[in-house]
Amino acid sequence: MTLVLAAAALESEAKETYIDYLFEKYLDNDPDYFQEYYEKTLEELCSEESDYRYWKELLSPHLPESLPEKEESGINRERREATRLLSMQAHILKNLNQQEGLEDLYERTYREEGELCLQYVK
Repeated sequence: MTLVLAAAALESEAKETYIDYLFEKYLDNDPDYFQEYYEKTLEELCSEESDYRYWKELLSPHLPESLPEKEESGINRERREATRLLSMQAHILKNLNQQEGLEDLYERTYREEGELCLQYVK
């Protein structure tokens, strides 16, 4: 799907339709084993500042204030999803060159989650 969308050289407005669709499918998480493909396709589809700004706008209402507590039995689904959303935000901020926002995100989260800590170190 990504290659077809990339080859189509869509205008920003047309891309918004696909960004909307893919992000909604990502959030629906049904079936959950497709979620990573929706995210990857979003990453490949977004190539211009306007694309990332639109994706950021869609993402903003879904961002957690903080990560849910770890469960003793391991990482819970809610925490894993919060981490993925924050990681998605980091990807968007990097591509928008919003260094201050990115540093703020990492400062708030890197001590709480190994995945975000590794991104911060990179």
